[in-house]
Amino acid sequence: LERRTLAGCIVRAPMPSSDSRLWASHVMTAMSFAFVAGYVDVCSVSKWKVFVTMMSGNVIFMGRVMFGSDPSKGQPHDLMYYVIVIFCFIGGSFLWGLVER
Repeated sequence: LERRTLAGCIVRAPMPSSDSRLWASHVMTAMSFAFVAGYVDVCSVSKWKVFVTMMSGNVIFMGRVMFGSDPSKGQPHDLMYYVIVIFCFIGGSFLWGLVER
């Protein structure tokens, strides 16, 4: 990709920017993770009536159980079910933090 000018100087063609490729790679990776997290949440809510990756949804379900609303249409879980799920998530996050140090 070299060419000579009229004065005899060698001029190289500019290379494609690696910054834009790196950015596109990061965007695709983030979108892939978001898709997988959403898919896992949909599957877990359909089967077990609990969110795996979104604890705010579990807190809302827990509040609905506490105040008598039925979040799962006829098969509500006990309050302790959501408390255990939330504490397991917190424990797993804490454990991951210790392992990463």
